[in-house]
Amino acid sequence: MKTGIFILLAAFIVCACNNNKKFDENKKSATPVLKTQADTSNYTEIQWLDSIIDFGTMKTEDSMHFKFRFKNTGLNPLFISEAESSCGCTVTDYPKDPIMPGKISFISATFNSNFSIGPVFKTITVTANTKNNNRHVLLLHGEIVSKEDK
Repeated sequence: MKTGIFILLAAFIVCACNNNKKFDENKKSATPVLKTQADTSNYTEIQWLDSIIDFGTMKTEDSMHFKFRFKNTGLNPLFISEAESSCGCTVTDYPKDPIMPGKISFISATFNSNFSIGPVFKTITVTANTKNNNRHVLLLHGEIVSKEDK
């Protein structure tokens, strides 16, 4: 009985050590963005120059392109790790390289009105290595009118 418990304990220790090795390997191969996101000493500050865009009126089946500008107002490089829209009708793109302190960059968004009519409110959630809050919500709004309306 003691031998069986000893074998199980030895197997557990070996597995635990192998998991730590995989964790270390994953940590070494993590992208600089993920490493920076995990290290709060690398956090910086962001100032949104455009966080709400009112596109006014657009017709159904049209699309528009927008830029949400921001500035790195902190002391460390700013890394954007994600810019996710609230629906598939808005496609986003964001800088993959670090934004150095004092520099301005932007999150781009292309909104396709599809066939909907009426008021539209779409959000884009941006994740970055920023102090106080690493998630920032941008708003895109306006109204869609029928293509036949003049």
